[in-house]
Amino acid sequence: SLGLEKLKVNRFVDLDTIIVMAGWLHKTRSRTAVSYITLGVPPLRVVPMCSQLWAPSYDSLPCELKLQLLTDLKWTFIVMTVFNVALREEIVPDPDIVCFLLSSRQLHALNWWAQWMVHTSAGLFVKYTLFGLANSREEALRSLCAVGVDGNLLNDTPHRVLVILAVLQDCTTLSKGGARFLHIERERIVANHQLFARQPISQFIDDFDRQISDEVLLYARFDQYAVSRLDRGVRVVDDGSRFLIDHPCLRLPVLQLDPSRIMVQSLPEIVRRAKRSMTEGMLEWARLNVRKVNIFLRACDQSGPLAKRCKAIYEPMRMVFARITDHQAERVRSLEEKIDRRMQEELDAEVAHGIALENRIAALKQELCDAENERVLSAEREYYIRNVQDIGEGMDRSDWRGAAPRRYKFSSAGPRHRGESPETRACSQAPIAAPEVSTASRSELNVWMDAREAVGFGQVNPAPNKRERASTAEVSFASDVGSLGSCDDLPNE
Repeated sequence: SLGLEKLKVNRFVDLDTIIVMAGWLHKTRSRTAVSYITLGVPPLRVVPMCSQLWAPSYDSLPCELKLQLLTDLKWTFIVMTVFNVALREEIVPDPDIVCFLLSSRQLHALNWWAQWMVHTSAGLFVKYTLFGLANSREEALRSLCAVGVDGNLLNDTPHRVLVILAVLQDCTTLSKGGARFLHIERERIVANHQLFARQPISQFIDDFDRQISDEVLLYARFDQYAVSRLDRGVRVVDDGSRFLIDHPCLRLPVLQLDPSRIMVQSLPEIVRRAKRSMTEGMLEWARLNVRKVNIFLRACDQSGPLAKRCKAIYEPMRMVFARITDHQAERVRSLEEKIDRRMQEELDAEVAHGIALENRIAALKQELCDAENERVLSAEREYYIRNVQDIGEGMDRSDWRGAAPRRYKFSSAGPRHRGESPETRACSQAPIAAPEVSTASRSELNVWMDAREAVGFGQVNPAPNKRERASTAEVSFASDVGSLGSCDDLPNE
């Protein structure tokens, strides 16, 4: 607090939190120690002597102080990036299976990782009393605490820290050699994917909606089973490669292939020695030998029989290369032509299907329009018949149909029925303009309405036809006679 005013800031990521999450167990976390270990150089330490002004603007600062300010920002960014990359290489060392599970490229996967790190570490701070007593990485992580309402650190371990502990289980830190074996790490990443899918984090739900099916496990293991039982601490000869290697105790041997000397006749024998299908064996070889993928694809481009033999693994192998290197692999012209031709055929089929659906929709709209017109005329016929019933014996009801509105005739054939020919169906699916409803019956109805009001029936009726004119005349004569009075009022003769 500044005097009597309280200063509130948004949650931010503390550098000490990232350092502890990355496995830092040194008791000191000073700028000098962190800078020497991560960057190899001492930090720039300058104590500026300024005026007594509080929080002056950036423009009013001298150039030397601006330089120091930018240096501090860059130093913090570089050190945080180093520890962030160390933690990422420890948790997700294989970008291929991560991008495969997220159905994305490397850029989207890195954005997800950055968002997850911010969500996990923001608002957590190191409790120095607990960190000073920590003798293991788990105890050091449990020293990360959240801030309470009163501004003090809570004693309970946050749920986010428990998730980190579950994710880091069985991980090999970079100081102990880091992740070495490909199949073990892919198996662990699949398990962590299921762990993330169960977390109630709304912004990551769409990223982990992929179900772990048998096909996903087959791709993750390359048809190698009992991977989780392999010893992680087995000693192997370090070849200086930055990539993950295969475990020496795998159940099935890894496919041995020299892409510069490959021949289509020898490929079945090479796959048979691996005791697996060609797809899993070749994809495992491509993942372990990423630098040789382009050499193999060039050999397929130069040999038509080899390209035909490997067409089933062409796209999966190129995707493996793209997920790891974030670049497109070499293209095989013959296979690209087949893929383009197949895609064009699918596109033409979908376009034809869309046109058929549009014609069908037009036919259904026409049928709906005809039904609405029929409903209007049905209401007019209903009204006409009720008026005929009200007139009763005042008109000739034996020929009431003459002035009744006629039924509407549909202008389209509607949906195809059993026994309908394709030509008839094509005609019925063609868009037809909605016909205009005839107003002849309505005009006759309006004339009759005026006539009924004139004779005093009080309701509107359609105009009478020729045969009904006599009945209408009798009704008018009776009205005139009634206006003279009763017969008792006439004088006696």
